[in-house]
Amino acid sequence: MGTTSQDPAEGAAPIAVLSDVLAAGAVSGPSGRPDSPAPVRRLAVITCMDARIDALGDLRLAHGDAHIIRVAGARIGEDVLRSLHLSTAMLGTRACLVLGHTDCGLEDEDGTLGDRLRDLDPMRDDWGWFTDVEEAVRHDVARLLAWPGRPDPWAVAGAVIDVDDGSVRPVVPPSTHA
Repeated sequence: MGTTSQDPAEGAAPIAVLSDVLAAGAVSGPSGRPDSPAPVRRLAVITCMDARIDALGDLRLAHGDAHIIRVAGARIGEDVLRSLHLSTAMLGTRACLVLGHTDCGLEDEDGTLGDRLRDLDPMRDDWGWFTDVEEAVRHDVARLLAWPGRPDPWAVAGAVIDVDDGSVRPVVPPSTHA
């Protein structure tokens, strides 16, 4: 992932960061929380864990409109499928947006990322790295359209968000079959 010009947590002790977050979370205020765990728009958004992404804000969604599933590289793996299966089977989700992004840390721009990831953990071969974010999004949309656990009806789309300005560029239009 790209670097930022200023890291507010740089040098902060991890214990202090956690203590601050927990103290702030303990303050009660107006919740504005939905009444149900089901997404109002019956939508799931699969996006990256990159802290520059504001999935709700950039997609103009309200709190409770969608399940936001964040995973490195916005790649579809067993962890994402488990969450989607629960979201669709138990909470009525019927649409999914795969939202990749520019300047992703899993994009192998110089052909060395695969080796560096294998060095990080030689036992893991499912890092999900890619060389083209749009192709990765297309691949994962096709995977979700063919997913045996998909509900009926089921629609999937794919897009790439620009982390510099928050603009969203469609890559795969809403589709119901592969």
